[in-house]
Amino acid sequence: MIRPITLRDDLTHIASLIYATDPFLFPYIFGKSPLGEPRIEALIALEANSFSYRMIRGYFDSEGVCQGVYIAYNKKNKSNDRDFSAVFKGLRGLWLALKLLPVAHLLNPPITNTYYLQNISVNESSRGQGIGRALLADFYDQAKKKGHASVSLDVSLDNPGALRLYVSEGFQRIKKRKILGLYPVLYYCEKRLDTTTP
Repeated sequence: MIRPITLRDDLTHIASLIYATDPFLFPYIFGKSPLGEPRIEALIALEANSFSYRMIRGYFDSEGVCQGVYIAYNKKNKSNDRDFSAVFKGLRGLWLALKLLPVAHLLNPPITNTYYLQNISVNESSRGQGIGRALLADFYDQAKKKGHASVSLDVSLDNPGALRLYVSEGFQRIKKRKILGLYPVLYYCEKRLDTTTP
């Protein structure tokens, strides 16, 4: 069953699923494991940030264990990430702001009129069971319900398996995104949705 996560769910487990989605950027932003996951968990429990429980949907098995998640939003309606200052206080917040300068543009989707898939993750022990495709199908359905004609995402150049999945799902590579305008690290991809009703 796929549903929105709530504050009653196992946020520690959900934070670890999210942390695992980006082995380069998340340790850089949040700190190496085991320090990074509790910071993501703290953000999940708050409302004004792009990791908020309000933006996460999870795939739950018959025993109620979350086996996969995705975070999605419309860039136009995305919160202002003010909760980061609650999690990263004082000098830690200043240090985070300095660290984000070279990669800040990678944290925001370049086009604002699509429903953006920020992260998607499936529990390692549950991969290969169709959970990722089920989460993507739910993502498309949610985008349509919110009135979007297209969806978008970024995928790491170092993740050819994910890129193959997204291309097989109909995503088109739009452009390479670079750190400091020099080093390509991501493909920005988009997919048009069939919004005709039967």
